[in-house]
Amino acid sequence: MKKSVYFFVLEILLYAISGISLFTWSEFMIYVIGSTDSHMLSYSPFILLTLLPSFLLLFVHLYWYAHSFFARKLMTTIFGVFFASYGLLMALLPIVFLANKTYPSVVMGNATALYPLDSIILGVILLLIGVLLLLYARKKMKEESFLAVEEKPGKAWGIVRGILTFLFTYISAWWFGDFIFAFVAADYGNNVFISLVMYLLFAHPAVMLLLYQTFYRKKKSRRFWFVSAISTFSASALLIASFAIYKSVNGMQFVTESLTYAFPLDFATSKNFGPIVLILMNAVAPIVSLAMYFLSKSKKEEELEQKEEEESK
Repeated sequence: MKKSVYFFVLEILLYAISGISLFTWSEFMIYVIGSTDSHMLSYSPFILLTLLPSFLLLFVHLYWYAHSFFARKLMTTIFGVFFASYGLLMALLPIVFLANKTYPSVVMGNATALYPLDSIILGVILLLIGVLLLLYARKKMKEESFLAVEEKPGKAWGIVRGILTFLFTYISAWWFGDFIFAFVAADYGNNVFISLVMYLLFAHPAVMLLLYQTFYRKKKSRRFWFVSAISTFSASALLIASFAIYKSVNGMQFVTESLTYAFPLDFATSKNFGPIVLILMNAVAPIVSLAMYFLSKSKKEEELEQKEEEESK
């Protein structure tokens, strides 16, 4: 199996875990901030734990898609230091809280079944991973073995694409975590239809990101790009239309009746920010995909232009 396949599978797994962890983190933060008896400091190891998969995902992505050997080595060194420091903090904080009696036991539960023992163990493992990355960057990385997996984009477009991809990845991961939690936290009541529509809206951005990483970014098939862009656009239009029709008839009561878990901030503030952001993501992404298709050039067109430039010289 090619190394690229391993990294692709690893990214998918980390993406799913990041979605669950980010959703858990947001639920916990809303609970802690809204609580009169706040324990944010004492549960800081748990907060670090829930954010860890997102940093791992970021490292794997930046490492694999580095455009030069120097960039890959730099990423490995930076994240080696970061993970070593992060792991040390994750391991030390629970020990400090155990020493000053903030934690009554090394396995007290509450946040997780094994908390804070799991934080200590994972912190030590992460510390070792950080050290190994530093050793790998210093002694084992060879420039002759480096092979870029994609062409380097223009500087301006590279920065814009990087920022947009970063934002879309982590926001869509949060919604995907929402989708996964739907299987255990849903309370359909009389809102089965709209609940199913919302679940599909939760998962749809993740599907679009998967298609982008697999086909659009690597320019493997313009035909598939066009078909998938039309398909995601049609699916988004259908789901958004279903949402709009249901909302116009029945209002937004279904959010508080069946989807409180999915929109905790909306429930706490009595606003509907969550559904608005979700609808915008599902509406804008397919339109951008179609626009990129029509504005980009096929591989044949690029080769023809390159040939003409060489002949003119």
